[in-house]
Amino acid sequence: MTKAIKLWQGLPITLVVAALLIGGGFFYISKLRDGAQQLYDGAQQLTDGSSQVTQGLSTVSDGTASMNDGLVTYTDGVSQVNDGLGSLYDGLVTYTGGVATLYNGEVQFRNGLLTYTNGVAQVNTGLGSLFTGLQTYTNGVSQINNGLAQLQPGVLQYTAGVTQLNDGLGQLETGIQQYTGGVASLDEGLAKLSSNSEVLRGGASTVAGGLDQLRDTIGGTVWTGLVSAGMVSGDYDKDTLYTLFTAEDGTLLAMIDSTQNNAGTMYVNVYKLAAGAGQVSAGVTEYTSGVDQAYAGSQLLVANNDTLNSGISAAHSGASLLVENNDVLNNAIAQLYAGTQQLTDNNAGILDGTSQLSNGSQQLYDGSSQVTDGLTTLTEGTYTLLKGVGGK
Repeated sequence: MTKAIKLWQGLPITLVVAALLIGGGFFYISKLRDGAQQLYDGAQQLTDGSSQVTQGLSTVSDGTASMNDGLVTYTDGVSQVNDGLGSLYDGLVTYTGGVATLYNGEVQFRNGLLTYTNGVAQVNTGLGSLFTGLQTYTNGVSQINNGLAQLQPGVLQYTAGVTQLNDGLGQLETGIQQYTGGVASLDEGLAKLSSNSEVLRGGASTVAGGLDQLRDTIGGTVWTGLVSAGMVSGDYDKDTLYTLFTAEDGTLLAMIDSTQNNAGTMYVNVYKLAAGAGQVSAGVTEYTSGVDQAYAGSQLLVANNDTLNSGISAAHSGASLLVENNDVLNNAIAQLYAGTQQLTDNNAGILDGTSQLSNGSQQLYDGSSQVTDGLTTLTEGTYTLLKGVGGK
């Protein structure tokens, strides 16, 4: 019975300890704090009741043995409850740490998602610029294709013209070769004429001078006789005497011919010959001057023959190279046109794909914003949960 009394006396202490353990285990758990407080208050009440029970046991000793067994069982149960409360406390600590880790992870994830959302916004903006740039690009491709479509016939005409030019230069080269050969022959002939120019001028001058002298000799003699006869006066003048002899009545001419062995007619004829010889001499001088100038010019032409031949040969060779390149040029412009045509045909697909990509990026941005809003709500809820669990 004494043992039973001691157990009843230790029961309040055990309950108090259990209450304290419960209160300490849930010190940081605000949701369980109120219950621990109530349990503690109950333990106090139980202690007070235990004192009353102890007093009553002194009078009710017959049921002590049975009560003692029940108290042993009760004490074991209290010990198990205490162990369970310790495990519960450790689990709540672990749970609280996990919630804190979850909260921190959500904050970091939210920050990362904000960065991601901003990146998506920049990508969306960039896609807008890309779409505008692609529109400019596709317009440019279309313009290039149209320009090549116009250029292709022109190139065909150009290559045809190059072929004609080459043929013409070939004919011109042959003609220039013949021309330079003729210039060389002309130069040789003019060289011979020029070498005889002085002789020709000298002979013409000598003939004219001799006829002038013969005319003046005859005329001077006749003029002297006419002066002596009182028919003329003054010094001899060839033109005056010729005028007197060629008068319409012919009286003076007939008289001089009859008295001086046809000296009048001879004078008239020599006068005419001298006049013609003077003109011939002037013509020869002019002719030989022209020959000399022509010879000088032909020498310049001959000197330029090699340059002319080389130039036309080089031009013909260049035109031949252009002709050889005609097929390459035509093929290249045809391939270039075909390539730009393919680009033009693909323009619509590029623009459609870029537009779809831009729309998808916009939807992704909108979805990112919604995820960000939802994550914000989740973070706030986690923070509330953490605050409720930790009591802060």
